[in-house]
Order: sequence, then structure tokens, then C-alpha cells
Amino acid sequence: MNLSIEQGWTNLKHLNSDTDLENLHSKKEWGKTIKKLEKKLELMEANYDKPLQAELLTILDEDQKYRIQINETQKKFAQDSKEMQDLWKLTIQKDSINVLKVKKILDEKGWVGKDKVGAQANSALFLVIQHSDLETQKKYLPMMKEAVTKGNANPGSLALLIDRIEIREGRKQIYGSQIGT
Repeated sequence: MNLSIEQGWTNLKHLNSDTDLENLHSKKEWGKTIKKLEKKLELMEANYDKPLQAELLTILDEDQKYRIQINETQKKFAQDSKEMQDLWKLTIQKDSINVLKVKKILDEKGWVGKDKVGAQANSALFLVIQHSDLETQKKYLPMMKEAVTKGNANPGSLALLIDRIEIREGRKQIYGSQIGT
């Protein structure tokens, strides 16, 4: 855990909520690890745009919430069940709202990097664009490419977006990252 933190891992929320780690919470070293990460985050976040970070983290939660539920629900119900259809309907509604919010951010501020909002908030930009319509994906692809060049976006996420666009336009993937659209 400490090595991961030293190598740049900063997801405190995950560390505190991952049920697989609950057995470590009573260990003396756990408290030290948490404090180490909190101090690191405090230094990193000193110059963050906190309101933008909070907005993006909310968008990230909304983007992932129903997708997580879909993964759980499809273990119990058929793909064409009412339960699955209802969840997809909610997901599509949330995606529509989130894409409007993210477009506004991108158009006004550009692709804000993890140095301004943190890694998790930064990933919200990619995920919302990845889950949007083809025209939106194509519109923001050059911006994401530039952001990757500047270190403000994840190169692996860029590969996912490029492959998603290639498939949607009837071409072969470049990176082989997509099982389907």
C-alpha cells in the first residue's frame, strides 16, 4: 500500500471504502498509511480548483453509479429484462445531463489536468466523453490528444476513446481496447 502511494496512487476514498481492505483497518500501520496519504493529498491539492474538483467528482459518481448497478443487475436478470431496461434508461438520462456539464467545462476551461483537479476528477472528463455520442467524441478528441501531450490526460484513456471512435465509424481499432461499443 505504501509503495503504491509513493508511486502516485491517491484515491483515499477508495482506500476507505474498499471492503477488501476492512481487515487492515484495525492494524496500527493502517492509521499511519491513511495519515501519509492525507498529508500527500493536502500538499497536492493546495492549488486545486476545489469547486471544479467537487463538480467533476459528482459527475464521476453519477457517470459510474448506474453502470455499477448494471453490472450487478445483469448477474441476476436477462439483458432485455425490465430491470435492465430501467437501469439503461436512467444511465442514458444521466449521461445526457453529464455531457452538457462536461462540454461546458471543456469549452470554458479546456481539459483541466490532475494538477488542477486531481486524478479522479480529471478522469470524469474522459469517462463522460467516452460515454457520449460519436459527434461529441470526435469534437473533443483533438483536445484530449493535446491534453495527453501536456500530461493533463491519461494516454490509456486516449487509446480507449480513439478505438471507440474507430469502431463507431466502421473502422478497425488501432489499440484493440474495445470488446464492443
